[in-house]
Amino acid sequence: MKRVGDRPMDRPEQVVKKFYDSVSFDQTPDGYQLLLDRRGAKTPAKKSLIAPTKKMIAAIISEWQGQGETLDFATMPMSQRQMVFLDQATSEAPRWRSVVVGYIQS
Repeated sequence: MKRVGDRPMDRPEQVVKKFYDSVSFDQTPDGYQLLLDRRGAKTPAKKSLIAPTKKMIAAIISEWQGQGETLDFATMPMSQRQMVFLDQATSEAPRWRSVVVGYIQS
């Protein structure tokens, strides 16, 4: 079982090489799934990285497209927030959804 701190995004000093060439999305019954090289992106807990709105997935896509040779998770706040929401906030989903959607709409 992985703990917080075991994931690359939890250790900004760890360098993660960029492993994809293209970034896009696919509409699913649950929302919009991030695709890296046409494969569904996953959260650290292996859940599909899905955003509830087109505006949010557009922001997440922009973060992933903006990466250089290595991934800088500090420059990916929307991706991080959505991953936390999907991985850890299931019991508080309505509250977190309103927080994240409110941030996007601001």
